[in-house]
Amino acid sequence: MPTAWYLHCAEEKEGSETCRNTAYRGLLRSYGLSNFMRAIKLPTVITFSDEQLTTCRTLGLHVIYVFTNTGKKSDAAEVAASLGKAFRGTSDKDGQGDVVAIAVNQDKVNTIELKHISTLTDKTFATLVEEERFVVVMFHLTWDVRSKAFMHSYSEASVILADDVHCNVTLAQVLCDDWTDVCRLNDIASYPTVRVFAGGAFLKDYRRMLDTAEFVHFVKLLQIEAPIEIKSADDAAGFHTGTSPELLKDSPHTSVVGGFTSRDQEEFRIFEQAARYLHGYFALGAVTDENVAAKVCSQFDAAVPCVVVVKRNDEHQQHKVFQEDAMDAEILINFIQVASLPVFPKLTVRNFPALSRMSKPFVILFGGSASDLRAVGKIAALEQINAVFSWMDLNDPDRFAVELLDFYAASTDIPVLVMVDHATGNICLYPHSGNFGMEEIKAWVEECKGGNAVKTSKLLEEKWKPVSPALDFLRRLDAVGDSAKQLEHPRAPSDEYEEDEREILAYRTRIAQQERDDDKQKKKEVKQKKEGKEQKGHHEKEGNVAEKQGKDEVKEKKKKEKQKKKEVKQKKEGKVQKDHNEKEGNDAEKQGKDEVKEKQKKEKHTNIEDETNEMPRDEL
Repeated sequence: MPTAWYLHCAEEKEGSETCRNTAYRGLLRSYGLSNFMRAIKLPTVITFSDEQLTTCRTLGLHVIYVFTNTGKKSDAAEVAASLGKAFRGTSDKDGQGDVVAIAVNQDKVNTIELKHISTLTDKTFATLVEEERFVVVMFHLTWDVRSKAFMHSYSEASVILADDVHCNVTLAQVLCDDWTDVCRLNDIASYPTVRVFAGGAFLKDYRRMLDTAEFVHFVKLLQIEAPIEIKSADDAAGFHTGTSPELLKDSPHTSVVGGFTSRDQEEFRIFEQAARYLHGYFALGAVTDENVAAKVCSQFDAAVPCVVVVKRNDEHQQHKVFQEDAMDAEILINFIQVASLPVFPKLTVRNFPALSRMSKPFVILFGGSASDLRAVGKIAALEQINAVFSWMDLNDPDRFAVELLDFYAASTDIPVLVMVDHATGNICLYPHSGNFGMEEIKAWVEECKGGNAVKTSKLLEEKWKPVSPALDFLRRLDAVGDSAKQLEHPRAPSDEYEEDEREILAYRTRIAQQERDDDKQKKKEVKQKKEGKEQKGHHEKEGNVAEKQGKDEVKEKKKKEKQKKKEVKQKKEGKVQKDHNEKEGNDAEKQGKDEVKEKQKKEKHTNIEDETNEMPRDEL
């Protein structure tokens, strides 16, 4: 959620490296922010004034009264000033809202104990796994925040397990950023991955909360047989109470006991499959002696064969009997996982994922006395109402319950029941405050489901999806049950390795399919790019051809024009030449005529001279 901080830097001493800050926790709306700023700007100490106290009450602020007499007024003022400054902001340097980031920042101040954790390499990994009976290996990255956060719990767990004389397990780690080949050979796809090896072979992955206590109990239960053989009624009693075997002591986990006539019974074989599948998460014990089985089953008003889930941490429902007509491994596994959940738990962030996987509306009790809790818990234990019952403590320091109730029903009397239907988003408020009767609650729940009850609010329709399956961390946060996936789609393996092999095979298939799809997409893009390039080249070629053709046409046109001009010129020149020739011919003809004429003239003159010469002189 987006938030804002007010930094009180002006109030700090000169030279101070940090500023105290106050975080705004409400929705980023103008009304809320304006009230926040008004509250921040109020003085830390005020004199007794009705007007200023009214402002404090309007803004919902807590007020500390300092009473004094006249002689101690200065001391009282000093105390009030100190208190005012102490409650005005915090001086934490690493105030991120991300709990994972906060856990990672503990690396700066907390020392991780690696004395009982072996760091493996490509040369030591195979040797350790083959030599030790039980090996738990954490595959992680040094820079990954989730890996860093869980490393604290893993280190604490190593110290606890090392001090337990009944625990014989080796804890190790592989740094995948240094030994990528080891992690690749083990098909590590998400970080951190905690993997268990038994007798040199892969057994299963740890799929619970990344928490010290949860992990310690997982390791302890792995060293118990699955199922445990119960030979007498006394052994059965110790198994129910968690005192036998020794590794079950101080364990809050449920115990599951099955009573059968013999080991050859079909129901026993189904129970055995479920025990192997749930190994590490639940302690399952089997009675195969007919007389002892009859005695054990009769304690829970059940007949042989029977399967009973005993819950040591549920005050409202201590046990639940499997009552299906036909026993099937898948049905039995689902029954154990759901029946192990408390019928009326305190609702927390840790158990919400497991409870929500039941796909039922939530009926939440806010506040209330011990008698109110007992009354609603009694109704929940009867399981006659199809809903998940839970309660929240309004006095918790984190004030999460208060904020949630403010959203569900801002103004209401305490205690109050609220039904939240996550499928429809509807929120209904129980109208009979303080009267928690079976019939009234049942009728109210049915009205809410049918849409006939008055709705006080509605959940926001927001989808929070991981960016990739490897980052689906919420799926791993189930506080009860193997995993959210198993609660929704439980499956029974035929042996202790089959289910994990299926998961690995399914993962590899998905990755291979994704790679094939990526390759197809890349080839398609390359082909499209190539076709586009070829098309572009074709268009360019056509353009060049057209351009060349156009140039040739222009050239040809110019050539024709030039030829035409040449012909015109030649024609003109021919005409000029003709005229010149004609002129020359005329001139020659004229000249010839002139010459003939001149010749004739000369001849005539010559004749005249001859005639003159021939005439007598006297005639002359």
